[in-house]
Amino acid sequence: MYTKLRPMSSLKNPRRAGAITVTQAILLGCFLAIGLLAYGYANEFSKITSEDARIKLNKDIQVFHSRLGILAAYYPPGIAYLENMGYNNVTVIEAWVVLNGSRIWRSDLRELATIKPGAIGRIDFNCPGCREGDRPLLVVRYLPTSLYNPSSVTENVHKAWVESAEVILLRCGTLGRCHPSGDWIVVDFVDPTEDWGSWWTPPTYDNEVRFRMPYASRNETVHVRIKVTSDSPPNSRVGEDWLPSMSDEEHAIDTPGANLNYPITVNITALTPGWEVVQREWYFGKSQNSRGFIDFAMLTWSRSNTMVYEVYVGAHFRGSGTYRITANLYDCNNELISTGSYEYVNTGNRLWIQFSVKLNKPVYILDVWRVELLVEEV
Repeated sequence: MYTKLRPMSSLKNPRRAGAITVTQAILLGCFLAIGLLAYGYANEFSKITSEDARIKLNKDIQVFHSRLGILAAYYPPGIAYLENMGYNNVTVIEAWVVLNGSRIWRSDLRELATIKPGAIGRIDFNCPGCREGDRPLLVVRYLPTSLYNPSSVTENVHKAWVESAEVILLRCGTLGRCHPSGDWIVVDFVDPTEDWGSWWTPPTYDNEVRFRMPYASRNETVHVRIKVTSDSPPNSRVGEDWLPSMSDEEHAIDTPGANLNYPITVNITALTPGWEVVQREWYFGKSQNSRGFIDFAMLTWSRSNTMVYEVYVGAHFRGSGTYRITANLYDCNNELISTGSYEYVNTGNRLWIQFSVKLNKPVYILDVWRVELLVEEV
């Protein structure tokens, strides 16, 4: 048995095993072109949808990081103070007032205020027909400033969030008469350090003023100046420092020089352009023959409605007797806006005591520009 071998010329050419025809090549090219075109469209569509999703997500994050709170709303005169507690600038685009479930006032849809992060802004509103005993509700609509479109009201409304707070109805319309024009700082505590002296010599102001600035239009480092003045004999001491505009901590500024006799006036000013201290003048007074003086004074006020209700003081008495402590609060026009007094009978000799002087009516803290304290023996 043997196998017959074929001649080499009769075997299939291995180079022709993978060969394609011209028609097949054309069809393959068409398929490749269509595939590449489809891939290109799909890739571009994916890019577009991804970009749209990214833009939408970015807008949602901006809205989520925007937080506006209504600190207080008063009527009359119809003033609301808003604090930006978020991370972005916000623009208030609308406000309205609701009473007993019905809307009784509405603003125009426009830019009412733009507030920076950590800053406090103001808007005006109306409360027609509101009377004492009513509980109207102020509602504001706001959105991130970066998303605000002044030419599209509908677009702004769709992106906006709302915040609401109850309106405080006042008996008089004097609130807000002294609202500062720029950035402002509230001082609610002042404590001039004193030298007690000897038994037969009256205390004097030493050389340092301690004070607190817990509330401001926004948080920034500002240049603060303290000036302490005495009229007997006329003399003054000055000190300066850079401090945070808003902090619950006490600050101390030294005013080098000789001691000053009471009564004294403490003036607190902001040297940074665009800033002003609201409670800029504190008078620590005493009648000529009084053996008492005020050690420190603090405004007792509510952070929920920013109204001052009383003045908390520390007092020194250098002998027995009846002492009357009077607290007077003045506005920017030097008009008396609230007052209160307290009488204390000291049965001992030297005494240091703290107590509250209740005011005859609450006043808005930004209307208090001068705090006057007077000790008399009666």
